[in-house]
Amino acid sequence: MNLLKISNDKLAYFCFRFALGISILMHGLVRIPKLGEFANWVSTNFENTIISGYSSLLFGYTVPIVEVSIGILILLGGKFIRYGLALGMILMGILMFGSCLIEKWEWLVSQLIHLGLFYALLINKNTPDYTK
Repeated sequence: MNLLKISNDKLAYFCFRFALGISILMHGLVRIPKLGEFANWVSTNFENTIISGYSSLLFGYTVPIVEVSIGILILLGGKFIRYGLALGMILMGILMFGSCLIEKWEWLVSQLIHLGLFYALLINKNTPDYTK
């Protein structure tokens, strides 16, 4: 991609996609070295809920890997973008469910912002739509 011969519209799209991809990639990547600690933290937060125990511990181990996968899909581009963005929106929905379950309303702000960013990028005219 020659950045000097690209329209402002496409340059903005590329930079937006790059920044969002890096953000979610790094969100998961920094947790991988301390995966057990993170999973235990998640499990502890959900002790007094309907998803306590093994299911919340398993989810804690899964989230960082899913975040890394989403970031990679968004950064790869092409037909992978839409799957990364859709997966990101699904993950945000699941995280919002959990935040509401433990009444961590302040976490919803970040999750809603991410949801909006994934949505905006998915419906952007520059995101390839392979269904047409």
